Amino acid sequence: MLKPSLKSLPFVFLMLATYTVGAQDMRVDSLRNLLKTATDKQRLEILNEIVPELTNNDEAYSYAKEAFSLARKFDLPEAEVKALNNFGFVYNDKGKVDEAFSSFRKARALAKSTGYFKGEMEALLNIGKMYSIQNNIDQAEDQAKEVLAKSKKVNNQVLIADAIHELGQYSFDRGNLEQATSMLKSAYTIRLKLGDVRKISKTANVLGDIYYQWGKYDSSKIYYTQSLVIQEKLNDTYYIALFLYNIGNCDAKHGNYQVAIKSFQDASTYFEKIKERDGASNCLFSIGRVYENQVQSEMSIENNRVNFNKALEYYNNALRIFRETNNKNGIANCMMAIANVYTRIAYSEYTLKYKENWEDSILRIPAKEIEKRFVRSKDYYMQALEITRTIGDTQNEMVVLVNLAQIAVYERQYGKALDYNAKALRTSQRLGLTYQVAVAYNGLGDVNYRKGNFPEAIEYYRQGLKLALQSGHRELTRSIYQRLSQVYEKSGNAIEALKYHKLFVVVKDSIFSDESQKTLSLMQTRFETAKKEQAIKQLNTETELQNSVIQRQKLMIFTFIIGFLIIMVFVILLLKLYRKIKWNNKQLNEKNVLISHQKQEITDSIRYASRIQTSVLPPIERFSKLLPESFVLFMPRDIVSGDFYWITETDHKVIVVAADCTGHGVPGAFMSMLGVSFLDEIVAKEGVSSPNCILDRLRENIKRTLSQTGKQDEQKDGMDIALCVIDRDAKKVDYAGAYNPLFLVRGGELLEFKADKMPIGIHITDKVPFTCTSVDYQPGDSFFIFSDGYADQFGGDTGKKFMSKPFKRLLTEVATLPADEQRKRIYDAHMEWKGEHDQVDDILVIGFRM
Repeated sequence: MLKPSLKSLPFVFLMLATYTVGAQDMRVDSLRNLLKTATDKQRLEILNEIVPELTNNDEAYSYAKEAFSLARKFDLPEAEVKALNNFGFVYNDKGKVDEAFSSFRKARALAKSTGYFKGEMEALLNIGKMYSIQNNIDQAEDQAKEVLAKSKKVNNQVLIADAIHELGQYSFDRGNLEQATSMLKSAYTIRLKLGDVRKISKTANVLGDIYYQWGKYDSSKIYYTQSLVIQEKLNDTYYIALFLYNIGNCDAKHGNYQVAIKSFQDASTYFEKIKERDGASNCLFSIGRVYENQVQSEMSIENNRVNFNKALEYYNNALRIFRETNNKNGIANCMMAIANVYTRIAYSEYTLKYKENWEDSILRIPAKEIEKRFVRSKDYYMQALEITRTIGDTQNEMVVLVNLAQIAVYERQYGKALDYNAKALRTSQRLGLTYQVAVAYNGLGDVNYRKGNFPEAIEYYRQGLKLALQSGHRELTRSIYQRLSQVYEKSGNAIEALKYHKLFVVVKDSIFSDESQKTLSLMQTRFETAKKEQAIKQLNTETELQNSVIQRQKLMIFTFIIGFLIIMVFVILLLKLYRKIKWNNKQLNEKNVLISHQKQEITDSIRYASRIQTSVLPPIERFSKLLPESFVLFMPRDIVSGDFYWITETDHKVIVVAADCTGHGVPGAFMSMLGVSFLDEIVAKEGVSSPNCILDRLRENIKRTLSQTGKQDEQKDGMDIALCVIDRDAKKVDYAGAYNPLFLVRGGELLEFKADKMPIGIHITDKVPFTCTSVDYQPGDSFFIFSDGYADQFGGDTGKKFMSKPFKRLLTEVATLPADEQRKRIYDAHMEWKGEHDQVDDILVIGFRM
């Protein structure tokens, strides 16, 4: 199979090629075991399945050859087409381009002659991908367009989505990001409807790449995370590592450095597991990038030197591996990164010598001396420039030019600096790269600032700032704010200078503060606010005393001159007091803005966690598909929920779950995602379908994961749960519960099936297995499972709990209504009861009628 090549990109990301590669050792081992006992025809089918999964080209070639011979022997043209396609994949991996083209064309010809439409179209797409690898995008697009036109005629949605995806990929390769996004979203929508998770992940990843190129890192991270969730379920080690790497790059761009390092470290572990050296090297490179960017303050010389040395260590280790694997892209980017660090070390040394105004100070140093100081940086940049031009890496060539332009400014070679930045600007605008355009504008602003062309500098900085804010890149935003403050100060515009200095400080603080710093800052703000309020009160008291003293002095003073002098002193004191109060109020306002900003950041983080939790829970549409007459009422108390629902189908049985985890909000949400993950593993992977056995396995997993041993002082986290297995063939519902019961409404009567009095977690009876209750259902029977949040809600005229009996009565009344009306009646009853009271717990009610 055609594998994606790994590149180390400091400003972009690892890109997927257009084929899916598997690192699923378990799947390969399983197929190998099946080969041992398979008959010839069974063996043929297994061989065609295993070849795309193999990483050993010689083994893959041997299997493809055997499959081809067996297909000829049994006269199975469809199997022969698949074998020819597999030959193409193997030849491409071996670097034999002509043989790969020949195999794909033979596959197409055979499929066409035998009327095997799907095989013909797949071969056409493979031929297009080969053209793409050869940078012949026009020919690649022609193949995909032909597939699209023919597939539309027969309304083959799978092939339509495949063709649109490839056309979107080719538009991306051309740099046409808007057209690529439109096409890929169209393919993504079709693939969601078809439910092919591998292809959904593939398209989501390319959309993540595009949004990253655009500088829209939040959108990029959302698509990467969707891909990661899918690949974790598929247990595909390679892609798990790849998506963790991409997510780390998004967090690094936003300045979330500690989160980014964790993602890179996890990705490196997965890459090393499958011996993917370039992947592991990329992770080393990216961790180096994080250390390089952790500059806490220009005056924190020692701390910065430690981070710079750490970055050089990681960059040099990555460079060593890239040289061993002959990865030209990786070598060039390590050269660029090392040059960056040497440049920043020079900046740091000048800062130590000249303090914060070092950039102005070094312009008084002879240009020759400046050239000597930056000689190592320029040497690495020039080596990187030569490699990027050789391999046609236009984007990184542009980055090198911007950095060389900055050094040229310090050397007073303004003409060269303008030329470098102008080339970078034209290239980035042509490619539609928002962040890189902003960097080039910033560079042009720097040149004009140093030349004293302040209006031109301001205009370039403003254009760069607009794009930096649009892309959400806080590092660049911080830099431009600082530059605008300086240029306005030089221009004599103190108001604008102060305005941008404040914005610079806010962004800098938001980048380099962690949770403990946020808490400390909040406590310090409250302390200083209290002190200032006390100072203001004290000053007001002093003013009253001064007024009293002055009145008494006026009675005692007999001459105009003495009285005049006393009045002047009084006026001076009042002016000082006024200024003091004004300064205090200003400080209070600034602290209030900071507190509001910090609160918004925390809320935004929790909202993002909610999106992740929602993506993990099954879509509501799955209930409508598996249980047509059903509803789900799900009302989290906070942004994220400790209650969760789950549904799946296995062995012609539907399994539905309502669970209530320990706590609510963020702690409960963590437990809920853990529960969903374990249910997927127990049911889908282990094949357990008995409700009591599922709960037994779930309890053991929870205890093991939370390290619960029964000690007195350890956490007793767990969950209450109701689980039903619906067997339509046998017309029965098997139920097991941990504290949460099952209600059945039949003929206007409510029957309650009790749960076991023990939770999913550590408990005094946790060695006792859960019990299973079987219920033979009749047409029209309505079943309800739920958490305790609905009955525990305070409300009504007396502010008491709703309680279980009214809840049972309500369910009995609505049981015969359509599912949507049931949900509405239960929701309306809750809202009417709650009134002005706060919701006290997460609420979950699931109902289904047989």
